[in-house]
Amino acid sequence: MTPRFPFPLIGGDRVKAYHLLRLLAQKYSVTCISFTEDNPFTNDMADPIRALGVTLYTIPLYPLKAVAHVGMTLFSGKPMEVQYYSDARFHRLALSLHRQERFDVVVSFFYAYCTVCH
Repeated sequence: MTPRFPFPLIGGDRVKAYHLLRLLAQKYSVTCISFTEDNPFTNDMADPIRALGVTLYTIPLYPLKAVAHVGMTLFSGKPMEVQYYSDARFHRLALSLHRQERFDVVVSFFYAYCTVCH
């Protein structure tokens, strides 16, 4: 689970996520859930990740809505970046996939996302 789509390879978080997916997909069945800030998000944009053999699920992220969410939850005690990417759609998808697939391991870039599979 990654908050930023792991391609193109710009920024350390995308590079790390991409290579983690690439290495894991060489030996395991890998599913990736990621936000996308490119609206509309096209299949061409997803091709580099799918080419790794990764099953991909994407959720559009709307930056203005995310910033508003940070403002409304500013005093929650959670880091602002975690609040920015907190989204009920992501939570529901991750929980639904976990119930269907029963993943052996979940790798999350933010702790808030890890809690969806408990």
